[in-house]
Amino acid sequence: MLRTLLSLAALTLVAQTPPAAKPVEAPKSEAPKADAPKPAETPKAAAPKAEKTKTSAGVVMGSEAPAAKPAEDKVIAKVGTTLIRESDLDAALAGMNPTERQQINLVAGAKDQYITRIVEMHLIAAKARKLGLDATPEHKRAASLVQTQLLAQEYLKKQGDVLNQKMAVSDDEVKAYYESHKALFMTPGKFSARHILVSVKSERTQNQGHTDQEARDRVAKIQELLRSGKKLADLAKEWSDDPGSKDKGGLYENITFGQFVPEFEVAVKSQEIGKVGDPVKTAFGYHLIQAEKMMPGDQMGFEQAKEQAKQKATESRREQVWTTFIGDIKKEIPFEMNPAPKKAAAPAKAAKPAAKKG
Repeated sequence: MLRTLLSLAALTLVAQTPPAAKPVEAPKSEAPKADAPKPAETPKAAAPKAEKTKTSAGVVMGSEAPAAKPAEDKVIAKVGTTLIRESDLDAALAGMNPTERQQINLVAGAKDQYITRIVEMHLIAAKARKLGLDATPEHKRAASLVQTQLLAQEYLKKQGDVLNQKMAVSDDEVKAYYESHKALFMTPGKFSARHILVSVKSERTQNQGHTDQEARDRVAKIQELLRSGKKLADLAKEWSDDPGSKDKGGLYENITFGQFVPEFEVAVKSQEIGKVGDPVKTAFGYHLIQAEKMMPGDQMGFEQAKEQAKQKATESRREQVWTTFIGDIKKEIPFEMNPAPKKAAAPAKAAKPAAKKG
């Protein structure tokens, strides 16, 4: 699993512009140079030295610190003329998600394996360049897209603090959002209903049930019995394919909206209480539904809805800020979006005259 993770992580380097090759520096000769007249140096003012004092323990204290030496960017691998340095590894790790980065940093030997994957990716890329694959239109298009994405990410990173400040919402703004969108903060209502299910063979029913035609014929028979005065509660015990309700006369009681499939709940909300509606088709089959009781949801108080209101207010603010952010860029950068060409409408067929009955 770790090898797979490392391989996938190393692939991110393929999408980046390969680092420019850095020439290997030749070792400096230690041979003494011939004497040559040196240009006169402009005398430099001596930097003031920090005062040093001795503590009672005899330790010399002072404000001067030794000059920090620049960290050496070591070469960890070389592929062709391309040098892969520690900074390249650090940049690749920085682009990974925290979980992957943590695994590579903590698992013994993982970083060495990751370096191996990076080298392998560079080797593969070098082979691809040797075959001229970097010159294909497909590669150039993909490379251009990656470059565009990286530039956009870099700009967004630069603007991140400003955008985040604009997207933040205060407690007063959350309260105002709640007051103007109270309909969004309701507890779900409940219902009680009876139904008869005539199942249809499908993946959802594990191919148990009737064919669609058999199911429709069965529904028609049940409707005929209902019209003759039979009660749905009595018919459910004999005709329903729902094991969870048939023995209770098809009854589901005090059900919170959101638990049943949407088609079923829409029918419950729209049908007249106590009256069996038209057949409703769901993934399970055909339902004959009789709504018995509806209990509307209650308005949530602000404290109860505060977290939901904050989330929705933040989402709304983010959309506003983003729209403004993109709009300002559009004003600065020439922008045009051509709509997709519409398909030509098929020519209308001439209407045939209705046949007259003799």
